[in-house]
Order: sequence, then structure tokens, then C-alpha cells
Amino acid sequence: GTINSQGGGVGFWIRSGATVWTNTGSINLTNCSVSLAMGSSSVFTTTGSIFVDTNSSLAFNYGGMVNYPSGSISGGGTVVLDTVTANWAPDIYTDQLHVSVVEGATLSGAGGIYNPVGQTLLVAGTVNKVLTNAGALTLQQYATFNAPVITTPSSFIRQTLNGFGPQVVFNGGFTNNGVYQVESGRLSVNNGPLVNAPGATVNFLGGAGNGGTFELVNQGTFNVQSSSQ
Repeated sequence: GTINSQGGGVGFWIRSGATVWTNTGSINLTNCSVSLAMGSSSVFTTTGSIFVDTNSSLAFNYGGMVNYPSGSISGGGTVVLDTVTANWAPDIYTDQLHVSVVEGATLSGAGGIYNPVGQTLLVAGTVNKVLTNAGALTLQQYATFNAPVITTPSSFIRQTLNGFGPQVVFNGGFTNNGVYQVESGRLSVNNGPLVNAPGATVNFLGGAGNGGTFELVNQGTFNVQSSSQ
């Protein structure tokens, strides 16, 4: 069937005792904000179409699993993955759909993530998809990458974490071709070096607890303020 929501800019929650949610039809969100409160044992599967227009957002909250093996999620709006595990097979192009991974959510799937120039991607969880970044990438609490992160010279990565101890983790090495700026927290690069390519820049700004653990191959500019370690 079809679900249409035209909220006049109003946000609302959908709560249900259901543990299985399935969309094989159409969901259309226009000028509204919808949050799906799932629960740890819930599973949402879509093989139909979900349209989220540029003035709308769709959030999956409170645990559970989101399965997106086929179909479409489109419209230029925002999809927030919040404390859920998402198996998202298609590619993600952030100039076509804004996807945020927050509050420790996990995003996996065969397709890649492409964040082009002029777009911003927020990650505060675990990403198991190949990410190509040419735009702005903001990393917050415990952002972890278990698949390659590919950067271009236009890439700007901003690491900003709250509290002493939180860190960003790249499991599989990492090559910076643009600018990587550590404003707070620690940076860990495992199973390979942190390569700062020719023409690229890494900035470690001063701050209590700022620093990192990595093997550094520096071919560009590496700036460290005195309080970083």
C-alpha cells in the first residue's frame, strides 16, 4: 500500500509494539519529521520505495535492525540512523540523500558511500561500507571505520568528540589526501599506517586528552599544538 505524510513542518513519533515492520509499497514524507521508535528486538525491512523530500527527515531510533536490500530511498531529505544496526545494500550519495550515523549506530552493506564536494556527512557510530569523501566529514563519539575511507584533495575531516577518552578508529590504515583536523579526542589507526599524502595537512589542535595511536608516514604537513599527545 501507500503511506503519505504531509506534516506542515511538524515532527511526530510512531511507536508500536510490533517487532516486524515491512514496506513493500510506498512511503512518502513531505515537509515533516518522522521518527520510528523501534526497540531492540524490532526489524524494519523495506524493498519498496521511501520518498523523503528536502524539507523532511526520517529517523530510526532505539535499537533494532533496519534492512534495505533493494527498492529505493530518495528525495533529497535526511535519514538518521540512531542506535540501530542497518544493512543498507544500495550506494549512498549524500547529494541525493543525507544520511547520518549517530549514537553508536552501525551501517553495513555492499554499496559504498559517496560524499561529494559541498556536502557534509556526520558519523558517530560504526561504518562497514567503503566511504569516498570529497566534502566535509564530521566525526563524533566513537566513530569507527572497518572498511576503507578514500579521501580526495578537497576532503575536510573534522574530529570533534566530547569528554576525555573517546576516540575515532580506522581499522585498516588511513590515507589523508586533504585536511584532517583533530579538535578533540584521540585518533587511532590500526592494521596500517596513517599516511599524510603530499599536499595534505593534519592538524592536532591543543586540548586535554587530544592525541592518537598510529604509525605515521608523513609526506605533507603535520601540525601539532603543544598540549596534544
